[in-house]
Amino acid sequence: MNTPISAELFPAGEILADELDARGWTQSEFAEVLGRPAQFVSEIISGKKEITRESATQIGAALGTSAEFWLNLQDSYLLWKQSHNARTRENLNDVKPVHSLPIDTLRFSPSDTKPFQQAPRDSAQYQYPLPDSATRPSEDMPARDSAIDTYLEPSRGKNLVAYDRRSRK
Repeated sequence: MNTPISAELFPAGEILADELDARGWTQSEFAEVLGRPAQFVSEIISGKKEITRESATQIGAALGTSAEFWLNLQDSYLLWKQSHNARTRENLNDVKPVHSLPIDTLRFSPSDTKPFQQAPRDSAQYQYPLPDSATRPSEDMPARDSAIDTYLEPSRGKNLVAYDRRSRK
C-alpha cells in the first residue's frame, strides 16, 4: 500500500512576499495600497500576525484574488503545522472516536425528577408578564405569514402536510 505523504506547506505570509516580489512591489507600497501601516504587512510576511477575514478581503481585493484564497492558505498551513507537531500527535493518540453514547446515559429516570416535583405548586411568583405584542393574534405578524406562504406554495402542497392557519389563532 502506498502511504500518502503530505507536502510541506508554507505560511501565507511567505506566499504574499513571493507575490509582492513577482509584482515588483515593496511592503511599504503594498501597505499603502491596503491603507494600512507598513508594520501590518511586515508582521503578516514574517508570520507574527495571522491573516484575519478583514485583512484577507483587503489583500484579495488588492491582488485580484479572493479572501477565501488567503484564509485557506493560512488555515491549511496551520493545520499542516499542527499535524507535524509531536506534542499534538501524542495528545491525539489518546483520543478515541465515539460512534455513539451508551443508551443508559441518555435515559431519564423518574428518580431524576424529584427536585422538580418538590417545586411549590403556586408558581405564580415565577411568572413574568408578557408584552401585549406577544399575546396578539397571528394576523399581526405579516412577516411570519409571508414566510409560511413562501414555503407552502400550492404547487408544492401535494407533498406537504396541510397547514391550517386557524391552528395558529
